[in-house]
Amino acid sequence: MKPNYPQRIICLTEETTETIYAIGASDLIIGITQYTLRPPQAKKEKELIFKISYNIIECNTFLLFVKQRG
Repeated sequence: MKPNYPQRIICLTEETTETIYAIGASDLIIGITQYTLRPPQAKKEKELIFKISYNIIECNTFLLFVKQRG
């Protein structure tokens, strides 16, 4: 039986990365951006995705967190 929540997450903002770490779900994150500074361990543990044009479909991602400008 498959779980009802995402298993692979890419965080394109520092805030979402920090939140996912805070709730104890960091094992679900498969990628972050080079702009992520918090939490400090994220850059040591997660793959950096440097370009927004990165082919997210190839990552087989179920959930993508972004932040609207403004």
